[in-house]
Amino acid sequence: MSFGALAAATAFMLGTTADANAQTAAAPAGELPALVVEPGAKKKKAPVAKKKSAPAAATVAAPVVETEPPATPIATADSSTSPLYADPGPGVNLDVPNTTGSRLGLTPLETPASVSIISGETARERGQNTITEAVTQNAPGITSVAIPVLGTAFSARGFFGNNSITRLYDGTRLYPGTGGTTSFPFNMWSVERIEVLQGPASVLYGEGAIGGAINVVPKKPILGPQINVAQVYYDSNNTRRASVDSGGSLTDAVAYRFTLSKEASDGWVDNGDSEDFNAYGALRMQVSDDLVLSVSHDYAEREPMQYFGIPYRDGVFDKSIKDKNYNIANSLAEFRDEWTQFKAEWQATDAISVRNVAYRLGSRREFRNVEDYEWNATNDRINRFGALHIRQKQNQIGNRLDATVRSNLFGFGNEALVGFDVNKGTFDYARYSATGIPSVDPYNPIPGLFPNPNTLVPLFESEIMQRSFFMEDRLELNRYVSVVGGARWDTTTLTRDDLVDPNNGFERDFNSFNWRAGVVVTPAEGLALYGQYAVGADPLDVPLLDYVKNISNLKQTTGTQYEIGIKQSLFGGAVEWSLAAYKIVKEDLLIRNTAIDWTTFTIITELQQIGQQSSRGLEATFGAELGGGWRVDANGALIDANYDDFEYFDFNSLSMINYSGKQPVLVPKQTANIWLTWAFAADWQAGAGLQYVGAAYENFANTVERPAYTVANAALQWKPSSAVTLDFRVANLFDRTYAQYLRTYADDPTGNNIQGYVAQPRTFAVSLGYKF
Repeated sequence: MSFGALAAATAFMLGTTADANAQTAAAPAGELPALVVEPGAKKKKAPVAKKKSAPAAATVAAPVVETEPPATPIATADSSTSPLYADPGPGVNLDVPNTTGSRLGLTPLETPASVSIISGETARERGQNTITEAVTQNAPGITSVAIPVLGTAFSARGFFGNNSITRLYDGTRLYPGTGGTTSFPFNMWSVERIEVLQGPASVLYGEGAIGGAINVVPKKPILGPQINVAQVYYDSNNTRRASVDSGGSLTDAVAYRFTLSKEASDGWVDNGDSEDFNAYGALRMQVSDDLVLSVSHDYAEREPMQYFGIPYRDGVFDKSIKDKNYNIANSLAEFRDEWTQFKAEWQATDAISVRNVAYRLGSRREFRNVEDYEWNATNDRINRFGALHIRQKQNQIGNRLDATVRSNLFGFGNEALVGFDVNKGTFDYARYSATGIPSVDPYNPIPGLFPNPNTLVPLFESEIMQRSFFMEDRLELNRYVSVVGGARWDTTTLTRDDLVDPNNGFERDFNSFNWRAGVVVTPAEGLALYGQYAVGADPLDVPLLDYVKNISNLKQTTGTQYEIGIKQSLFGGAVEWSLAAYKIVKEDLLIRNTAIDWTTFTIITELQQIGQQSSRGLEATFGAELGGGWRVDANGALIDANYDDFEYFDFNSLSMINYSGKQPVLVPKQTANIWLTWAFAADWQAGAGLQYVGAAYENFANTVERPAYTVANAALQWKPSSAVTLDFRVANLFDRTYAQYLRTYADDPTGNNIQGYVAQPRTFAVSLGYKF
């Protein structure tokens, strides 16, 4: 796609002016960086390790992918020999190519959008062992909105949930499970990097992602000698973890990567034990000079802490019961995830590269818990309800094929990508609701057992089938101005077979067309100004079919975004910063409305469509090597979000309720992170960080507020030799007691029935790494 009209207009208004101001003509098209198409040198970008002048006390790093491949292998945008798959190191990483902001492998400086690239190794150094910790503490404006026992979900730019912030694994969209959360991946050991795209990503990843996209990129096979890293970890919650990472070339043509991690913990509340196991393996084979084949497989088991918080007493968080767990004794939470991927990369000619990815994800999730608690002021006991046993079986299979062509277009350097994606997701759901759960003493609870623990009732089987065609283009009008845009068409078929009442089954097709267009102006080397307009639609997820009978009568949610920004990389990347301003408007939002069916005395849930929600805000990032072994990384966000038109019919009160003008639930107005490190002596490094999350409302009426909180973390690292690394860390340094998540009903205007998920207390940890 060339965007001819936009390109011509922009060339006339900006391109010729820039050339006149520079008193020089544009470089011939053949000299533009985009047209240097020799394998591995498509763009003259700084190497990934460009700016990291790592202090002497740097950690024993996981093996880094070599960017100089042996012989003459190809190095396409998705190639495991590309800098795209090397650890980027700490900082803003404006000069590091990525696959999330663009499938053309552009750097954040070249992309008309906000892109954060989080180093997996840096996150692990800072004690961020989960995807949630790494994302929320290193990317601006991202916060967690999931109950940890249920998986992961995020809020960004005024919107929340996996229908607004798409989750990706190695560039492929993951369908969430019931509750709008994803269970895979969750452990950082096998992660090379995390790429975060703020704002609509519909062009690249499907009909959704109006708030953003989070792409977890796993470690890739290493070309060269074998490198092995082993680590053991222990903390004051009796968390024990052992991990292994190994990679290298098996032959001149075959390389591998293998990681393994096993963890168990007692947790920080009563009966708060958890376990997880992760194994990842990948093989890369250089079939010929122009063809690379890769296969990878992930297997993950997780049994998280089965804990749903403590009830508030008369609306007040009671610290005297902060370590209590009111779940039943035979509670259950189990995740089993498997991900297999086959990739082929073909350099057809110097100017044409083709990629194909086939994948399959299988997930099995099972929950058996008593989730809701209420402090009974009359008898001073904890009433328990919400006893559910749920089993989900989910499978996702698909294939994505795309081709990139680099050429001259009307004398301008041009890169164009076209492709299609076909995928299918299936979802089987069974549930059993129990009643009669006895109340317990707040201070000495006797948990009891879940009645009929093996009873399950199959409720429905559903399927989502998606077919997509997408394209992206980058046109260099001159050495100062480029136009980047794309479009995507999706057609999605939802099918539900109701196993209880066949009348509730349906099949319906949804279609969406999404596009974005932006301009990047680089008046000086390392400085970029950009503007972007994007149109997107919320994704259609299988979990919608869990609680809705009327989706076939609803429209798809759509949104638009305007964004402008500035980014700069100075002194070879030693200092980097960015600032972005945006406005997003989202229409025809879907909300859940609970009611009681008085004929059967059961709770039913339906979707209603409301008018409009909007948000606007600022996001800033900064990273700098300060000299003397000092380094600082910081980010912050200001968000002004509102329900512009929110009126719906409440089935319980049988009346219309208007929440227009209220702040959206789970959306804080401010967030900020800062991390400071100091290599104060040979082989020693200290670090400390602060995470601030502003207050957020938990219900539509804005009567229940989760207070703001600030958490401090610290780390100390010692490298007694080149092979050994010893890390000491303290999480929640000042032992702040707070509820990081409130569990309530969004459509309850009274603010009753609040319970808070108590965050991790001060935790001391030590780990020993050995490289061999």
